[in-house]
Amino acid sequence: MRENGYSTHHVGKWHLGHCNSSYLPHNRGFDTFYGHTGGVLNYFQHNRAVGSCKYLDYFENDRPIDEKTGVYSTFDFGDHARKIYNKIDDPKFIYLALNAPHGPLMAPENMIDAMRQLYPDSPRTRLTYLAMVKAIDLEMEKLLGTIWMKNEKRDTIIATGFLIEITYFCFEDLRFY
Repeated sequence: MRENGYSTHHVGKWHLGHCNSSYLPHNRGFDTFYGHTGGVLNYFQHNRAVGSCKYLDYFENDRPIDEKTGVYSTFDFGDHARKIYNKIDDPKFIYLALNAPHGPLMAPENMIDAMRQLYPDSPRTRLTYLAMVKAIDLEMEKLLGTIWMKNEKRDTIIATGFLIEITYFCFEDLRFY
């Protein structure tokens, strides 16, 4: 991508190695990395638990991010992707790998309550899952809206990864791959 003039950015879940910094996205071809390196993440505290040990797993490149504690990670990742889009004028490739709806099942209470209004007989686990999927929808809507507002449908590639599905957006003529 760089050879073709694109800046490259990974936002969200990186589950491809983190035992040393050489495995992290900003050392594997991405210009920037903002997210977490493991599979299971507390969506609000941004930590992982291995046995009785908890540790922060939220980074901007090599710098731990602790000032975002309490912010729902799906919203934070979407916000960061929009900031990259708005800040950089050259062609860009953004890989937005939202952790949702991967476990643990966590969502803002107001979103769970909204799902309860739609599906009053559903168990909390299903309502939480639905709220997580709704959070994905909201973030994608905001990102697409940002691109549309700038009227820049060319020279932007956004790849999103939800579990095993990857969707590529080509904004030149709004093709989805």
